[in-house]
Amino acid sequence: MLKHCGALAELDIDNASFNTVLGGKVVLLLNPEYSDTVTSLTTLVFGKNVTSIGEGGGRFLPNLESLTFSASLQSIGEFAFIGDSKLTSVIIPASVTAIGSFAFDNKSLTVNCEAASKPEGWEADWAGACKVVWGYKG
Repeated sequence: MLKHCGALAELDIDNASFNTVLGGKVVLLLNPEYSDTVTSLTTLVFGKNVTSIGEGGGRFLPNLESLTFSASLQSIGEFAFIGDSKLTSVIIPASVTAIGSFAFDNKSLTVNCEAASKPEGWEADWAGACKVVWGYKG
């Protein structure tokens, strides 16, 4: 596990051991409530081997500007990216069938969803104060 990485700017997660990003794996790395946080992280990429992002998996990253998900992603937990105030745009692939409450909640954020409308497995309040665009084609 990475420790004392305050100057880390980019993190690309595409390792089979991160199939579910939660618990003592990446959540502890990315959560500023812990001393070994990555507060300077500006780019976060969840690669093809990441299928699920757990509760709070990328929350409160004050400098996060770029967030990328692969078409393999299936679920995003509640509060996953809440408080990422510099993030202005993100694309949710059509493969995502479940999103928890307030997974995103930033009034400056536009969430571009490849799905034509809200999938049944997405919580009603998944986007909080975000602007949502359905049927995004890129």
